[in-house]
Amino acid sequence: MEKQSMSFEEGFLGTRGDVGFQMVVDYKRAKELIQSEIKNGKIIKRATLGLQGDWDCNNTEIYDGENHYEYEAWHSSQWATPTLEIIYSDGSEKSLEMWTKEV
Repeated sequence: MEKQSMSFEEGFLGTRGDVGFQMVVDYKRAKELIQSEIKNGKIIKRATLGLQGDWDCNNTEIYDGENHYEYEAWHSSQWATPTLEIIYSDGSEKSLEMWTKEV
């Protein structure tokens, strides 16, 4: 995944702009997905959850190959997409949007 970052202002004024609702980081689903991958024999080196488009300021390592950690960055955005990045021990990677719509 190419990590993207832009200023707060660019996020609202850029090509994507405001999607009209809050995309909320789904930490619970991210943790469940990591646990499922491990249960299915995948060896995860690291998993990071954050806001794609504001990655430099808003991401947290939530799994380090042994332990889970709470997500400790901005929890929602109208323009930066919450994304889970998983890096496996074989060097392969998987990136998935990981959000729910705020109601």
